[in-house]
Amino acid sequence: MEAASRTNCSCPARGAPSPNNETTGYSNATRVRFSKNGTYSTGGRAEGSTSSKSGSFASQKDSRSNGRWKSVKGELYKSKGNGELGLVRTVVKRNSSGYPIIIADGVEYSQCK
Repeated sequence: MEAASRTNCSCPARGAPSPNNETTGYSNATRVRFSKNGTYSTGGRAEGSTSSKSGSFASQKDSRSNGRWKSVKGELYKSKGNGELGLVRTVVKRNSSGYPIIIADGVEYSQCK
């Protein structure tokens, strides 16, 4: 199953001009893929930009991580890399269309299509 983190969704980078006519925007997207072999991988990209009368600056950073996951009696356990599996505080809710939204350790995930 692949999931996209909703609290770290891509958004159009929009900012309000500051008193010195500078505009700043930022977006961040993260994807997590849970494989049936008990592993997961995470990939993310953060982008930012600033514009002013002095010029423009843009930045981008990619990140990746992986680990193991396991479900025991309906509870999710995850590790970072090959570390020890730890319990993930998990709550499942439904969005207005009825699809599940999983909140794991404070981060919201929804199924990717």
